[in-house]
Amino acid sequence: MGGWAPGTTGEPLGRWHRGHNSAVPLPRISWIVTVAICLVAAALLLLNGYLGYSGVLLAVGAAAAVNLR
Repeated sequence: MGGWAPGTTGEPLGRWHRGHNSAVPLPRISWIVTVAICLVAAALLLLNGYLGYSGVLLAVGAAAAVNLR
């Protein structure tokens, strides 16, 4: 039995699927999410007239975006 894929050349199924990570590491994903949340929150605050708070969130988002390089 051994986990062979039916109709293939005989490579085990688990060779490519088990433990396969995506190309984006988890810390990078967390920084992308942080920047996205800051941008959305800044836009919402700007639409509601909170200029100072939206500026602070833009600055925090920019600081978080530095970690994406």
